[in-house]
Amino acid sequence: MMQHFQGVPPRLRIYAGRLEDIDRRSLELYRASELVGNQWKSISSRSTPELIFDNKTRIWDAWYEGDWITPDYLAESRWSEWYRRMDAFIIADENNKILAMTLRRRNPDVLKTSVARVVAADPHSNILTLDRVQDWSEGYQRWVPNPDSGPGARRHYNLQLDTEDALLYLGSSYGTIGELNPGDVVYVVHYAEYNDYYACLIFKQ
Repeated sequence: MMQHFQGVPPRLRIYAGRLEDIDRRSLELYRASELVGNQWKSISSRSTPELIFDNKTRIWDAWYEGDWITPDYLAESRWSEWYRRMDAFIIADENNKILAMTLRRRNPDVLKTSVARVVAADPHSNILTLDRVQDWSEGYQRWVPNPDSGPGARRHYNLQLDTEDALLYLGSSYGTIGELNPGDVVYVVHYAEYNDYYACLIFKQ
């Protein structure tokens, strides 16, 4: 599986942080971090980039609306501060133009980065089922097989992720998990909350 794996396309930049300043076509993040080499690196306040958006930017409101909103709707919120201090995951290009983003009440404190194979994708329940999961180890600085997933596992299981609020990048567009097929390889940023697992970002390989 790993020979077909590239992770996040090199032309993309992935950010997480809190919306601090929203202007007509730009925004800045507070307590920002960037996904670099499969792990999150904090960005100093002096180095926080100005991120721009336009009418083509896809914006998923995971808290208030549970639906896509327009860039104009986000821009108008600068007067009401409706989205100020909301957290966000952002996919931008190399010029820091936002291609897509998801707005959340808060981002999780602990994020895991994994690569895995699709077993099933149910667009009705928004559940993505994965096996052969390999997790990025910051300590070892390499991919390590999930001890409970794949051949020879002590307790084999399939990782099930709730994808309702996740951004799915298909290579040239954004879609739904209904466009994934068994056997596809995906790169996933996800987290656990109690006994449930949630995806934030999914990149089809």
